[in-house]
Amino acid sequence: TGWSAAFYDKSNAEAYFHEAESESESDEDYCDDFENDAKCFIADATHIGTGCDNPRDPENLGIITCDSKAGAVNQTARSFTLAFENTGRFEVHWEASCLQDANKCNNGGRNFLFAFRSSIVNDCPRQGTESGTESPTQSTVVSPTGPKADGGCLTDSLDLNLSGATVVQNNLGGVGPDTGIEEVRYSSVGNLNNDPLDLVIRLKNGASYQKNEPRGRNGFDTDSTALGQVNLKSQTTTALFFSFERTNNPGQDVVVPGFYFSFFDIDKSKSIGEFYA
Repeated sequence: TGWSAAFYDKSNAEAYFHEAESESESDEDYCDDFENDAKCFIADATHIGTGCDNPRDPENLGIITCDSKAGAVNQTARSFTLAFENTGRFEVHWEASCLQDANKCNNGGRNFLFAFRSSIVNDCPRQGTESGTESPTQSTVVSPTGPKADGGCLTDSLDLNLSGATVVQNNLGGVGPDTGIEEVRYSSVGNLNNDPLDLVIRLKNGASYQKNEPRGRNGFDTDSTALGQVNLKSQTTTALFFSFERTNNPGQDVVVPGFYFSFFDIDKSKSIGEFYA
């Protein structure tokens, strides 16, 4: 299993992206531990960003100028979308690295933002729209022409999204704010064969997790319930599994025939970087 196509800015104008289909092709060691020798995609922040340039609508990425020091930010060029086929779960490794003296990073962290389909794949047709929720309404921001993958559009995909979902459990790695099962669970992100599906995030066995207390929060982005968020404390790494389970029968992965999944706002602060694999 794993992603079948990657959609991203191949010029690497505002973030570094790399498709590593085997260990020998990877310019990092982060892909070595993926289960089942799954293909690996790498993203690394290269530009500084601020909170005001974060996307609010995953299906309407645009060019934002909201901070004089950061200048114009192309949200599309700082995001990527992966197409998955016949996948029940996939693995993500994150790192929030310290770019300065360690003492300047101790009280910081980074927010990792995600959703399903994005405007990067606007040229891909919508099919199998068995989601139970409508797509987010397009705002007045004009999206630039997005980068194209070399083909790769799914011929059959579920139109999943977080906009109509509810976070019913929020205790990733046991750090709260909820107690009980150590997961983040987004309930009812879509339907498969008329059964509602949950998106579940859990730690990979043996992985550790810390968020930036007390400011760090998981669940939804502060400014948009269309975007999921996981906070990671600076100078730490983590490895997570994203999986699908039936809302009414949790505990077992459900293989989804096709879906898109996207990550956004790949940028850094002066002191803390972001890395994805």
